[in-house]
Amino acid sequence: MSNSIKLSKPNRPLFIWIVTAVNIIFAVILLATSFKGRQWGIPAAQIAFWALLGLGICVSTLLTWFGSRYGRNAMLALITIYLGLVLLQSVQGITWAANSTHGDGYMIRVVGRAVFAVLWLIANYWLLLGRRARIFFA
Repeated sequence: MSNSIKLSKPNRPLFIWIVTAVNIIFAVILLATSFKGRQWGIPAAQIAFWALLGLGICVSTLLTWFGSRYGRNAMLALITIYLGLVLLQSVQGITWAANSTHGDGYMIRVVGRAVFAVLWLIANYWLLLGRRARIFFA
């Protein structure tokens, strides 16, 4: 009789569920804004960019959830582009709010958006490139 060894992929860690769920929410927001963008008077090229970025994040996030290393790398690149643009817009909003007479509420929202973008980007890289993630994506 011969014994066979069956190798199985490790279980999906909880942080993969959390990261992919939040990134899917970002993708849905991007897709929703791209559909409403025409009504807001946003140029068609920018709407197309948002739609493609949202679809790319959605597809790469699903591939990441299934354990694809290439999907993870694509998702990290696309989420970096998205959150980098959010951060850039927030920094511009901070400088604009500092020079205008708007209330503190606007400044708090813009600073909060910038802090969230930086922290979520760090969390994505830390959780998806850590030791437990490398075992799952191996």
